[in-house]
Amino acid sequence: MTAQSPYGSQPTPGQGGHPQPGPTPQGPAGFAQQGPGFAQAAPGPAPQGRPAGEAGFLRSLFDLKFENFVTIRFASVIYVIAIVLAVLSYIGTVLTAISMGAAGSFISSYGYSSGIGGGGVLLIIAAILLGWIPSLIQIIFTRVIIEFVVANVRTAQNTQKLVQRG
Repeated sequence: MTAQSPYGSQPTPGQGGHPQPGPTPQGPAGFAQQGPGFAQAAPGPAPQGRPAGEAGFLRSLFDLKFENFVTIRFASVIYVIAIVLAVLSYIGTVLTAISMGAAGSFISSYGYSSGIGGGGVLLIIAAILLGWIPSLIQIIFTRVIIEFVVANVRTAQNTQKLVQRG
């Protein structure tokens, strides 16, 4: 008795399981016949990373006639930078409130009135609970501006394609 593979019988080379070197008969529409259910695309130009007519990044960046746009490529990067800056702004607000509260308590321990007094703790709590609001507004405005710019650039690109078609 022979041991059988759990995947069924394996074809030996030349039985249609693997393409063999040499000429292959051509079927309809330029597809090579390799066995039942397999078709290979006819040779043609290899796909490239960017559409025809679109310049590379450095060429677009230093295009003094502004025929190629880099805005869409950097929209997500600019948005991430804006989010990071908004988070850093919030953290800065909380740290400033903590330092103001600490400075107020330090000054009041020497008998001087800083004007903050026991309000330092309230300042810290307010910064933690409400300090994120300006950062959120900053993110919203940045997003709206980026969407507006990208929409304008896409409109310009589509208009350019329509003009080229005739």
